[in-house]
Amino acid sequence: MRARAVACAAIALVVCSRVARAQEPDRSTTPVDPHAAQPERPTVATHAGTIAPGWVELETGMERDNLHGAHAFLTPTVLKLGIAPRVQLELASSFVHFSGNAPD
Repeated sequence: MRARAVACAAIALVVCSRVARAQEPDRSTTPVDPHAAQPERPTVATHAGTIAPGWVELETGMERDNLHGAHAFLTPTVLKLGIAPRVQLELASSFVHFSGNAPD
């Protein structure tokens, strides 16, 4: 019985170590492009990266919501300015238009 427990523990350690190794950062020699787009998707994939100094990024989108008789049209927009390495300025705004009658 004890041998079986030791064998199970050994198998679990091997499996867990492979899973943990899969979580290691990418150590490839491919250089990271500092001018690659850095899209931010709140609640999906917001990262800690910043855009390159001297570069500008504009993110915008459209959203239309049906609010049980009323409608909302939004255009969320973010302008990002690279200030220095690891420093960026973000300006965010959104045009919002409501139409129809919202229920009480």
